[in-house]
Amino acid sequence: MTHWTSRHLHLATGATSALDRVLAEVAAPAARDTGRPWFFVRYWQGGPHLRLRVADLDGPAADRLTARLERLLEPHLAPRAGEPPVEEAAYTAEASRHARGETGENRTVSALRPAGAHPATYEPELERYGGADVMAASERLFVRSSELVVDVLPSVPTLADRRRLALRLAAAAARPLGPLPAQSVFFEVGRRSWAAWARSYGTDEAVVTATARVDRAPAPGAFEPLPGVLGTWHDDVAVLVATLGHAGHPVPGAVVSSHVHMTHNRLGLGILDELRTYAVLARTFPADPAAVPDLGLPVPA
Repeated sequence: MTHWTSRHLHLATGATSALDRVLAEVAAPAARDTGRPWFFVRYWQGGPHLRLRVADLDGPAADRLTARLERLLEPHLAPRAGEPPVEEAAYTAEASRHARGETGENRTVSALRPAGAHPATYEPELERYGGADVMAASERLFVRSSELVVDVLPSVPTLADRRRLALRLAAAAARPLGPLPAQSVFFEVGRRSWAAWARSYGTDEAVVTATARVDRAPAPGAFEPLPGVLGTWHDDVAVLVATLGHAGHPVPGAVVSSHVHMTHNRLGLGILDELRTYAVLARTFPADPAAVPDLGLPVPA
């Protein structure tokens, strides 16, 4: 299996603009200079930060990466105008809300960490991604998703832009799962799952209901295959689904949904954004209720 060198780039603000800037000006250039595959996620535990992972670095290369990250990060340690600083009390309250919807060690809130580049250990989520035998396929998709997001972020500066892109990427990710009825079930299961997850974070029921309900949705023609570099996303997901199929994985949609989630994360989108993605797609491509598996989840109104 791949060995991933992990560094957490903590900031003194949770502003999306700051995290975007550190991604573009610190994490991506430092990782790309290693010549090795790399990926990132945004995370909240210990305060807002980027988690950077770079593949198969030896000790000296890992030290060079750390030194480069520290040097590049220095101008970004303090928030800029319009970027509110993280306050410990506010962090603790928000992190506690996040922790309610988590599992394992993330149900415990860590202390707020100072801004800077912190070494960390990466433990791959083998069960979530189908097991050790197919983890490499998911790791390739982590890398492709990260590179895609870094490349397209300048062209999607607003929240609305990013939501529209996430919608298209989720639709593209579903196509390799099978014909339209299978895709429709994927969207409806996603809608129910994300509504349940939003509730577990303590989101007001009225907000969950309003987000999960779509009165008017785009026509199916709005989700034609993506052009250019974005089109490779579908192809990359198709390779993953084929790998899972060859390995006999019983529910490839569960793994694909994890990748859709992490791409939302990389775009800087949250729980309600992802719920809305699935709600819109479930409205555009409605599933036969009899075909949707009973996962014990309430059906949003």
